[in-house]
Amino acid sequence: MTYQPAASVETTERAEVYCQAVLHTSYARMRGTLCDLATGGARFEAELVPREGVTALLEWDGRETLCRVAWTKEGVCGLAFDRPIAAYLVTRAAEQKVRTDTAEIGKIPLGQRRRASV
Repeated sequence: MTYQPAASVETTERAEVYCQAVLHTSYARMRGTLCDLATGGARFEAELVPREGVTALLEWDGRETLCRVAWTKEGVCGLAFDRPIAAYLVTRAAEQKVRTDTAEIGKIPLGQRRRASV
C-alpha cells in the first residue's frame, strides 16, 4: 500500500465568521469585524473603511495577511488577499463563530448543583 496525501481542502467558498480585526493602511489603523472569510479574501466592517484599491495589512486572531480593498460600501469593504490563506484558518474562524453564537443564544449562566448538608 502506498501513502496518498489527503486531498486539498482549498476552497473559495466564504465562511460566515465573527471576529475582531484590525486593518492597517499607510494612513490609518481601523478596528472592526471580519464578517466572512475565505482563502482568497474577506469582508471587513468598521466605522471607517478605506477606499477601493488601497493596499492594507489585515490582522485577526493572531494572524496577518497583506490584502487589497476590492470594493467598499458604507462601513463595509471586501478584501482580496495577496496570497491565499490556509483553508484550516477559515475553518477555525468559522468554528469559533459557532461556539460564540452558541454561548450567546440564551445568555443564561450555568448554575451549580448544591448538595444539602447532612
